[in-house]
Amino acid sequence: MKNYIITEGQFDLKLLSQIIPNQFIINTKFFSAGGYSSALSLAKSLLEKSETKKAKIFLILDADTIDEIKYKEKTNFINQYIGSASNFKLILFKPEIETVLFESKNLISRVAKREISDLELDFGKSNPRDVLRLIGIKDKDLLLQDLTPVDIDLILKHLCFVELINELSKSMAHNMV
Repeated sequence: MKNYIITEGQFDLKLLSQIIPNQFIINTKFFSAGGYSSALSLAKSLLEKSETKKAKIFLILDADTIDEIKYKEKTNFINQYIGSASNFKLILFKPEIETVLFESKNLISRVAKREISDLELDFGKSNPRDVLRLIGIKDKDLLLQDLTPVDIDLILKHLCFVELINELSKSMAHNMV
């Protein structure tokens, strides 16, 4: 079974393709949809195509909120829009995928090439894009170049990545049957 991973943007795609272990990338095709609406539309289209009906479709999006009620509303809306499909998995990063860069003070300090304060770290967990701009990160792609295997292991412990890797593992196990 082929896996399809759809993201909102190019940075999300680059981060995922760098973080996801190689054994899962072999059977995975990545798409950067160019925005939220386009990502929803692409996921729905792939689920309706006969050649991808047996594929696992992963939609990786930013929740754009830390508010639990708004998070659930967005999840419910997306699931209603997509419809019930056993081969579909939605993964929402709260509030944005960039929050994984704030998993540890050492990680963000090293990739930002300056010491990050505890306040910046805490604020970064709820407003990662704003903090990245505040600390002078203009090109997020440059952050990815500095990730070490230790950083990748740390990022993979983020709840959304744990969920994604578990689902990819199930898909891979299903392929072997």
